Amino acid sequence: MPFSPRYTISDHIVQNLEVIAEVKGVIENAPLLPAFESSLQREAMVRSVHASVRLEGNRLEEDQVEKVVAGKKVKAWEKDIQEVKNYARVLDFISSVYKDPSFKILEATIREMNRTLLAGIDDVNGGNFRTIPVAVQNTRTGELVFTPPDAFQVPILVKDLVDWLEADKIISPVLEAGIAHYELVRIHPFVDGNGRYSRALAVLVLYRRGYDIRRIFSVEHYADEHPDAYYGALKESDQKGEITPFLEFWSEALANELSKVKTKVLAASLDKRVRDRIGQTYLNPRQWEAVLYVNRNGSISASEYVDLLNGRVSLRTV
Repeated sequence: MPFSPRYTISDHIVQNLEVIAEVKGVIENAPLLPAFESSLQREAMVRSVHASVRLEGNRLEEDQVEKVVAGKKVKAWEKDIQEVKNYARVLDFISSVYKDPSFKILEATIREMNRTLLAGIDDVNGGNFRTIPVAVQNTRTGELVFTPPDAFQVPILVKDLVDWLEADKIISPVLEAGIAHYELVRIHPFVDGNGRYSRALAVLVLYRRGYDIRRIFSVEHYADEHPDAYYGALKESDQKGEITPFLEFWSEALANELSKVKTKVLAASLDKRVRDRIGQTYLNPRQWEAVLYVNRNGSISASEYVDLLNGRVSLRTV
């Protein structure tokens, strides 16, 4: 029987979709200097990596994740470091393929992404469908969220999901991504890495359906900030046998994250006349903080700049 997700588009979902549509337009049309846009993309990627692995119990702090992603050494548990490297590789893969019109999400894609997530951690099981029972738990509390289907059902359920993702249909990309996320978590096709992969798959679906939104947002970050609501929505959807509770959470997460990004982008958007006058200029992060402050307030004094940087540089440097 083909996969046919059961859900209702509630008032809460409608409100979230309206917010997402509005802020998406603002973000995509805001004038940003390329160097600053690249900086926002790197920041969003680090936040996504940190949030998604932390939801599964990873112990690295965000500044450590940033260093690992940049290829720097940190003193931490090797497994935690490897998880960060692997999730970053998966996000890099998504960025490299989502614009290719010939790219399709296949069973092989799902296997390979899981293999990448578990590389150097569990090379035996990575990329191979599970043959044993598993359970979905809230990694923060240890609470059982739900029990996925039997292992023998996994290949058929994954094929049904893949066929649904590649079929022509009229559905909001936001809801399609949320459904893909929920269904893959529900199936739990692998021994490990299912949560990380499900979140990555949702990002891939969003990007492919025109919701890359300059790649300067991290929907995973909201889930990490609200783990009880995240796992609670998964559990409630499983108990009800329909996905509405999780889609309400998922659309709320994206609306909240994009609203924060919109505020940051509007603060950073420089008037085109100024850009035409001064041209493209590379600024380091500290200099950008000064530019944003001046853009908001009209001027900045040396002492204000010291306060803005929280003592990270001396008055003489300022």
